[in-house]
Amino acid sequence: MYDHILVALDGSEPSRCSGQVAITLASGFGARVTVCHVYGSDIHRHRFVEMEPGLPSKYQDRETLSDLRTAHEKLMDDGFRALSTGYVEDFVASCRSAGIETESVAIEDRSYVGILHMAKTNRADLIVLGVDGLGTVGNGMLGGTTSRVLNASSCDLKGGVKVCRRGSGASNRL
Repeated sequence: MYDHILVALDGSEPSRCSGQVAITLASGFGARVTVCHVYGSDIHRHRFVEMEPGLPSKYQDRETLSDLRTAHEKLMDDGFRALSTGYVEDFVASCRSAGIETESVAIEDRSYVGILHMAKTNRADLIVLGVDGLGTVGNGMLGGTTSRVLNASSCDLKGGVKVCRRGSGASNRL
């Protein structure tokens, strides 16, 4: 039924549980998996520029601000790439040990835009992601990324993993 599954991970518990669902589905259907993490370093660049006027005067000269921007940008890029690697490496190892063909991708974008782009680019016929993630507000509603992907996706969406007990395979899903 499914040939290519895209799973989006963000390091949250619902995300990790949705990864387990993706492995189960991929094993059952013999599907290949692309795992992605979408990070937003660009927003941090904008925020840094917005906060510059509030820096102490010793940091306000042009050369110092330029040095700070360069250091901040490198930290953001390197940091987000390292986070992405951390979010996906255990999942990739689990897929490979289960004999699932797996590719991992990390991209800079807004979460839902990147997920939809990856689904389209990779011709995924199923997207798997958690019902909410790192920005959860705990109100039982779908997270913003999940809602946007659900509304705009042209392929099936499986997820909404709300509760997942380790090792039991038990979960509540949409």
